[in-house]
Amino acid sequence: MAVEIAALPDMVRGYESIKERNVESYRAAVAEALRRFDELASPDRGSQ
Repeated sequence: MAVEIAALPDMVRGYESIKERNVESYRAAVAEALRRFDELASPDRGSQ
């Protein structure tokens, strides 16, 4: 999981509008990866 998160900045490539789209995708991917990481780190968190 940590390797996946560490590799995410590689998504930000291209120039101008292409890079802007890639940044949007990167931010969404980071948010999703961190959400999954939090779930793995504390699986009983939702039962409180």
